[in-house]
Amino acid sequence: MILPEIVEDDFIIRRYVKIVNEGGVVKRKFVRKAFQLGDYRSDFLKFLRHQNQEDNSHDIVFVDQVVTQQETREWLLKQLHCHIFHNIIKIGKTYYKQTKGISQGSVISTLLCNMYYGEMERQFPICQGELMMRIVDDALFVTPSKERAFSYCHKMINGIPDFNFSINKNKVQTNFNVSEYADRITVLQNTDLDNALNSIVKKDDLETIMTSIVTKLVDSMKKEIEEWLSWCGILLNVRTLETSLNLSFYFSSFLVDSMTFDTSYRAGVTMKRKLFRSIRLKCHPLYIDSQLNSIDLVIVNMYKILLLSAYKFTQYTKHLTKKDNHHFLVDVITELGHYFYSVYNSAVKHKIHGKNGVILSPMHIQWLCIHAYIVKLNQHRSLYKPVVSCLQRCKIKLTKKFKENFLSPEHLKDICGCELPKEFSRIR
Repeated sequence: MILPEIVEDDFIIRRYVKIVNEGGVVKRKFVRKAFQLGDYRSDFLKFLRHQNQEDNSHDIVFVDQVVTQQETREWLLKQLHCHIFHNIIKIGKTYYKQTKGISQGSVISTLLCNMYYGEMERQFPICQGELMMRIVDDALFVTPSKERAFSYCHKMINGIPDFNFSINKNKVQTNFNVSEYADRITVLQNTDLDNALNSIVKKDDLETIMTSIVTKLVDSMKKEIEEWLSWCGILLNVRTLETSLNLSFYFSSFLVDSMTFDTSYRAGVTMKRKLFRSIRLKCHPLYIDSQLNSIDLVIVNMYKILLLSAYKFTQYTKHLTKKDNHHFLVDVITELGHYFYSVYNSAVKHKIHGKNGVILSPMHIQWLCIHAYIVKLNQHRSLYKPVVSCLQRCKIKLTKKFKENFLSPEHLKDICGCELPKEFSRIR
């Protein structure tokens, strides 16, 4: 076995606590780190200084639990052997012992996958200006060179026999044509339009004015072409490299199937907590950082996050025991806007530097929150008439407070619109 050769020493597990501020909420996290005996630093302050050099931690309180656990290599190998070869699966009332592969959901599975793929990826080293990313077995390759893109695509589609590697061609997406696989892979950019335009422009006898008309016509057609590549829950614009939310997960099933409900007398408190959590999970810098996306797309992404929470809100309220509670519901929505700002500010304040980055104010986000909920609840106006009326009054008061010309309520309304985005009509 290889493992006994790698694990040459006993090891020590250090335990400590991190107290962090996440979105305005102070949280305590229990941490365990394992070190080989020769790498262990007994002085906790020296250990923290070394850690800070590696991950540049800030605004964190560390508490040493003064508890260490020393284990031997024999114990580790025994645990690994048991984990891999003695996995028991229950199907119905019958128990089975797994004899092939690693148990589903095992932490070792991802680790071994990264080691295996990492070795395979050495077959295709990236060049300057390129990006290769992978989450388990979902890979993304971005390059300014069309030749390199073709080379990578051919290598992946043809497979790598030495690693027994092959891919599902139906899941491949590119923004360029690969003629021999055109019937299987998805091409996001319609290059036929480019070819048609080039053939027209090259004709010597075509008048300049006709060229201009055709160019504008083709450009307008291009704008309607799908330019977003879907990868690991993210939509990536193949022209601008901007990122947006991918809601297709909700198209193939009912939204309620991904939710759990509390039917006790504390259902309202549980609803509020779950709405806050759904906001925090979606509020990722990839979507809300104005250095990665245009400010208009940042606003659209925020609006969609809030609109999705409004969809969940309508499902949660069906399970509330007290129906005539519109004041409580309005308070939840306004508090959600304040919470969203704290999460947003915490996510981007350390990442936006210089004049290119824009940080939205609390009023902007509160306006987006109220607007998103009004748009959604208007579809159920008979059920939420008192809530919508209160929100509209809040929106009017908030609009009067805007003083700066930058991103006025009218501008926000133009960006978001007053109707549900098309993709939200497919959420059931």
